[in-house]
Amino acid sequence: MSRGALGLLWLASLWLLSGCQDRSSPASACQALLRAIAEGDAEGVFETLTQPTQWALYSVQKNHARMWALVQADYPQKEQSAAQSRLYAADAHDGRELFSDLYEERYAAGFAARLGTGPIRTETVSTTEALCRRENHSGPPFRLARDSSFRFGLQELAAEWEQAQLRATHDLATVEKNAAIYRTAQRPATSPAASRSFAPP
Repeated sequence: MSRGALGLLWLASLWLLSGCQDRSSPASACQALLRAIAEGDAEGVFETLTQPTQWALYSVQKNHARMWALVQADYPQKEQSAAQSRLYAADAHDGRELFSDLYEERYAAGFAARLGTGPIRTETVSTTEALCRRENHSGPPFRLARDSSFRFGLQELAAEWEQAQLRATHDLATVEKNAAIYRTAQRPATSPAASRSFAPP
C-alpha cells in the first residue's frame, strides 16, 4: 500500500474514532446536542438521538412507505386520498430525512428556547442518565441516556417515536389485510360455464 493510501486510511480511522467518542460521555453528547440546536442543524440533532429513537424513526418511515404503495396499488380510487393523507412519513427517503422534515415544525422552536447562555453543564443522574443545559437556561434541561451502543444521546423523544412505531406497525397490518381484500374483490369472476371442461365424446 502506498504512503498516500496509508495516510488516507489513518485519517479515516481518526475520523471514525472521533465519531465513536463524540457521544461517549454526557459532556460530549451535551456539547454536540446544544451545538446542533443552536445551528438549526436537524441532521446534527438526529445524530444525538438515542439509537432506539433513531431506529423507531427509520421503522415509521419504512412502514409508511409500504402502506402508501399498497394503498396506491390496491385501494379503490375514492379511498386512496383519505388513506394516504395519514402517511406523513411516506415521502421521506429514510428515518434521518423524516426527522429533518419534521424538525422545524415540531422541535426547533422549543429546543432553541431551552438553550440558554453560558458554559455547558451536565449533571449525572445515574450511570446511564444525565441532564444537559447551559449555566443560564430557561425551561427544563435536556435529558440524556446511554443506549446499547454505550453512547449518550437525547432520550426525551424516545417515547413519542416508539409509540409512533407501534402505531405504524399496527396500521401496516390493517392496510395489508385491506389491500388483500380489495385485490380479491377486483379479480374478474370466472363463470361456471367458462371454467367447465368437456371431454371428447
